[in-house]
Amino acid sequence: MALSSLFSPPIPSRPSSSVSSSSVEIASLSRDKIQAEILAITGAASLAQVNSSSPAIPVRAVSPGSPPPMLVSESRPTSWAAVTQGSSKPLTFHPPVLEDGKLKVKLPRTVRDEGVKLWEDCLIGTFIGEAPNYGRILSMAKRVWGRKCAISVTGLGENSFLFKIPDPATRNWILNSGPWHVAFKTLVMRKWEPNYEAVKQDPKTVPIWVKLWKVPMEYLSMEGLSYIASAIGVPLALDKATEERARVDFAKVCVEIDVYSAQDLPEFIPVDVEDFPSVEVRVEYPWLPTTCSSCNKRGHASKNCRMRKHKPQAQKKEWVEVTGKGKTQN
Repeated sequence: MALSSLFSPPIPSRPSSSVSSSSVEIASLSRDKIQAEILAITGAASLAQVNSSSPAIPVRAVSPGSPPPMLVSESRPTSWAAVTQGSSKPLTFHPPVLEDGKLKVKLPRTVRDEGVKLWEDCLIGTFIGEAPNYGRILSMAKRVWGRKCAISVTGLGENSFLFKIPDPATRNWILNSGPWHVAFKTLVMRKWEPNYEAVKQDPKTVPIWVKLWKVPMEYLSMEGLSYIASAIGVPLALDKATEERARVDFAKVCVEIDVYSAQDLPEFIPVDVEDFPSVEVRVEYPWLPTTCSSCNKRGHASKNCRMRKHKPQAQKKEWVEVTGKGKTQN
C-alpha cells in the first residue's frame, strides 16, 4: 500500500450539506502537515520516493462492516530476546551451588568491592524523632549543600535517608559541621558503610561534636584524646584541625552518646597520669539532643510537637464576682 494513498482526500459518495467548507480546509491542512513531517523525517523529496523505499505492508481483506484490519509489520520481533535487546545491559546467569540440600549463592570478592564503590560518595542521614516531608529535606540539601555538586536524596525508612554527594570536600564539611536541622528536626549525618540497615525507630545513640578545653599538649594525640573522650561516650573521630594539631587551645572530637542520658554528660573530666600531676579537662557541648516535654521523645522542642498541637487544651476556670452572692466558679 502506497503511503501517498493514506493521505488522499476521501471521495464522498453523495454530497452532504453537513460537511462545511471550513472542515474540508482543516482536514487538508492536517494532511499537508503530516506529509511535510514524513518528508522531514525520511529526508525524501516526495512521497513517491518514500513509497519506493518503504517495505510493503500486507493488509488482510475484510468484508464491509467489519472492524478495520491490523497492520502487520514484517520486522516484528519473534522472540523475548529480540524484545528485550537494547533495553538495558544484559544480565548473566551464574549457577548457584547446592549445599546440604539447599541452594546457595557464592559471590566473588570482586563483586562486593565493585558494589561498595557505587555508594562511597554517599552519606546516611537519620532524624531523631519523626522526619519532615521529603520536599523539605531535598530543598535544604540542594540549597545548603549543593553549591559544588548535584545532590540526590533517597528514602531508606521512616526517618533515614541516603544522600549522594559526589564532592569529597562537601561530604567532609557536612560531617564536620553537624548536626543539622530541617524544619526544626535534628538530622544526624554519618558515612555510608557496607551492611547498613536503615533504623526504623528513634536511634538510641547519636554522634555529637564536643570541645575539650585545657588539654595538655602532650595529650593531643589520637590515643590521648581517645582516653579522654571515652569518659563522654564512644570516640569516633577528630576534626581536621585537631588531627593535624593546627589548633591547640581546644580539641574537637566526635563522640557517640546515649540519646536518653544526654543530660547526664560530664562538664569536667579529671585526668590522672601515673607519677604526674592530675589535670582537669573542661567539656563544651555545642549541641545536645532535646527532649520534648509533651511526648517525651527526642529531636524536637515542645513548642514544635505535633501531639501538643492536637492535644485539647484544658478549660481554664476563673472566679467571677457576683454582687450580693459572693464569688462563683465559672
